[in-house]
Amino acid sequence: MAILGVHHVALICSDYQRSRRFYTEVLGAEILCETWRAQRRSHKLDLRLGNLQLELFSFPEPPPLAPPVAKPEATGAATSVSVAGATKTVRSSS
Repeated sequence: MAILGVHHVALICSDYQRSRRFYTEVLGAEILCETWRAQRRSHKLDLRLGNLQLELFSFPEPPPLAPPVAKPEATGAATSVSVAGATKTVRSSS
């Protein structure tokens, strides 16, 4: 069996509006669908960023953030994106 690619990545955010702004205004993701899920008191935002689909979820009580680690790649928690025209590397633990 050959993996053809990644269909989507699900992300849980602690600040929905801030995360929405980051992905749409800073990274330029296209909004595919935005849903308020009243029963869960949470948002679900489907985005397209290049060839990748992102699913951004908010929850009234999101899980706590893990403490920053020196080598996030060693925990499987690292994310890397290539951006056209980028002139510097930005690291964030939040």
